[in-house]
Amino acid sequence: MIDTHLNKKRESERDKVINRTVDQTRTILKHNNDILILNADKGNVTVAITKEDYQARMNNIISDMMSYQRINKDPTTSLIKKNNELVEELYKNNIICAIERRKLKSDVATAPRLYGLPKIHKENYPLRPICSSINSPSIQLCKYMVKILKNLTINSKYNVRDSIDFKKKITNLTVGENDKMVSFDVISLFPSIPVNLGIKIIEEKWDEIREYTNMTKALFSSILTFCIKDNRYFTYNDKVYKQKKGLPMGSPASPIVADIVMEKLLDTCMEQLTTKPTLVTKYVDDLFVILGEDAITDTLTILNSYNNNIKFTMEKENNGCLPYLDTLVYQNKDNNEHGKQLSKQNFKNKR
Repeated sequence: MIDTHLNKKRESERDKVINRTVDQTRTILKHNNDILILNADKGNVTVAITKEDYQARMNNIISDMMSYQRINKDPTTSLIKKNNELVEELYKNNIICAIERRKLKSDVATAPRLYGLPKIHKENYPLRPICSSINSPSIQLCKYMVKILKNLTINSKYNVRDSIDFKKKITNLTVGENDKMVSFDVISLFPSIPVNLGIKIIEEKWDEIREYTNMTKALFSSILTFCIKDNRYFTYNDKVYKQKKGLPMGSPASPIVADIVMEKLLDTCMEQLTTKPTLVTKYVDDLFVILGEDAITDTLTILNSYNNNIKFTMEKENNGCLPYLDTLVYQNKDNNEHGKQLSKQNFKNKR
């Protein structure tokens, strides 16, 4: 895209500014080899960080011995064997055809690779650890399971797909005079969700799952366990680590399993609330809630009581505004007899 732009015969004033910026950026990076250019964890934002700072932050994550442990042997070969055994069982039971069998089998695989993305919306910009599972032993089998599991949340009453979908939910929404906007965020979602809890919740939904697969419950549970429990390992700086708790970061199965757990968590917690919120939306691990000011503390307490490993942070509205999904939600000053209305502006512009 840059080459195409640079080779244009005619340049407008805007093009000249862009070209100068590209040249200046190339010069800066050429003379500063210690700078890394990364994508932000959320939003269409580019982040510049020094290699030293990045390494220090990543080493701080790796040093969490409660979550990760260095291992001497790379388990990739044994996981390839287990993956192919499960695929053969699917094929022998006529659940998949020969073409699917070839697609799901793993012949040559590599261990997942760990890297970090800056959370620019958090204080001190911590890194969110991400595992690239491309060409990992279970990548295709995980995708196969995701196609089945996604049916469990396709009609979620909480989920929003993106900021546009979120806007539809809150635009012109009238709220009570004492209602406040609050966002709740799970601390390190994937590492926080106990694998056994995820498996238990999914197995409890077997009557619904069986409509989308011909597998037995035992085989389904075996493959699910293999995907989200046995494949929790990664490499970083040529060293191999295993993940001791939580869902495997970077696995295609982790987001949908986490979403199913979050759905169960919200259903359970909403039933316990004495005062029901006016609105609850969810985007992965970020909740946007409109509720009475007196119920905010109780809501946080109930959310944090669902499981000892899953803990939420909270951000309240400030001067009638609250950032959420790269937008700034604000309350219109013109109140009517029924209450206040919500609107949305592009958060990037506000920043």
